[in-house]
Amino acid sequence: VDKQSESEIVEKKSRFICNMKHIESEDEALEFIRKIRKKYYDARHNVYAYIVGDGRIKKCSDDGEPSKTAGLPIMQMLESERVTDVVCVVTRYFGGTLLGTGGLVRAYTLSAKTGLAASGLHTMKLCDVYFITVPYSQLATLEYIIKNHLAVVEDKAFSADVTVRVHIATESAAAFIAEIGEKFGSAAKTEFCERTYR
Repeated sequence: VDKQSESEIVEKKSRFICNMKHIESEDEALEFIRKIRKKYYDARHNVYAYIVGDGRIKKCSDDGEPSKTAGLPIMQMLESERVTDVVCVVTRYFGGTLLGTGGLVRAYTLSAKTGLAASGLHTMKLCDVYFITVPYSQLATLEYIIKNHLAVVEDKAFSADVTVRVHIATESAAAFIAEIGEKFGSAAKTEFCERTYR
């Protein structure tokens, strides 16, 4: 998500307040959930779902609502929109009218969708990150290759040689590394660091 947001819908007098935020770790997600629970301490339910990274870490909670009527619909909505690195907390103030299981699923899903619209989306690409080390005399050539392949320099370290940390779209990485091998041979050292979204 592009930015933190707070939005609200009302369904049969029940208030559903959605708070959504970009996160980088599960600890950040849990801290945000704690803050929202503290802010809305008098609410009957603070339902949440979060997804970190490529989806290996994902959790949701109905927080007292009937099983699979709250947290799971939020999670499914986030997954269907292919959103990651996000935490969504929907706070419900009961309005006196029971919504039924179908009504709860619809209300929590709509609340999360409204929150997502308020936050906006930032499209990320799967990228490979490399450390590339070359002699100082070859830096200009390396920078030309980096620019030509639309790779992005994240950092440079200067010692006996120059080490550049770059990320490049995963689908373009093989051609990028191949060209470095062709241009520099043994004069360049490439080291794969990680695959991540940028």
